[in-house]
Amino acid sequence: MNLSVPRRRLAAALGAVAALLTAAGCDRSTEPVAPALDVGLTVTTARESDLLRIDYTLVNRTGADIVVFSGVPAEDTHDSPVVDPNAVYATARDDNTVELAKRVFAPPEGVGVAVDFVVRGAVLAPQASLGEVLRIPLPLTARRPYDSSARLPDRVGRAVFCVGVAHRDAVPPIPAASGDTDERASYPHRASVAREQQLVCGEPFPL
Repeated sequence: MNLSVPRRRLAAALGAVAALLTAAGCDRSTEPVAPALDVGLTVTTARESDLLRIDYTLVNRTGADIVVFSGVPAEDTHDSPVVDPNAVYATARDDNTVELAKRVFAPPEGVGVAVDFVVRGAVLAPQASLGEVLRIPLPLTARRPYDSSARLPDRVGRAVFCVGVAHRDAVPPIPAASGDTDERASYPHRASVAREQQLVCGEPFPL
C-alpha cells in the first residue's frame, strides 16, 4: 500500500502545529488580543507655517461602548494628567515615516516601571463620533512614554496619524485622584492595556 500521500498530509499537519506552538512562544506582549473593532477614521492634514494641522473624526460603528485614548497630557505623569489637545506621541517607523498618535504604549522591553504614566480616554457610545483639530509644532519632536532616548529619523519623509481604541469593558480605568476635575478617566501605559488596544490609522502623508 502506498502511504506517501497520507504521510505527507500528516507531516504538513504536524508542521502547522509546530508553527503555532512556536508563535505562541514568541514575545507578543503588546499585540492586540481582542477582536477587531469596527471604527471609522477620517484624517485631513495641512501645513500652516511652522505648524502641522490635523483634522480627524473617529466614528464608533460597533454595538458597544469603546474607549478612545485621545487625551495625551502636556507632560507624561502618573497623577491627574492635564490634557493638551495638540499633544501626540511621535515615534519612528520604517522608511523615514513618523507615527503621530494618541494611544497607549507598553513600557519598552527591559524597562522597569515603578509608577505608570497615564493617558485620558474618551468613552464613545455606539454610532457616536469624536473629532478634533490638532496643530503640532514643526519640526517634529520624538516622544514616547518611558523612553527619553526616543529619536526620529534624521530625514523625515512622511507621517501617519493614528488613534488607539479599545472595548470599554476590557480596559478598566485607574481610580481618579482626589480633586481631579476632568470627566475623562485615566488609563495606564501598560502592556495589559496595550494588548487590548486597536490602533486605527489614516493614510501616510508627506511632510
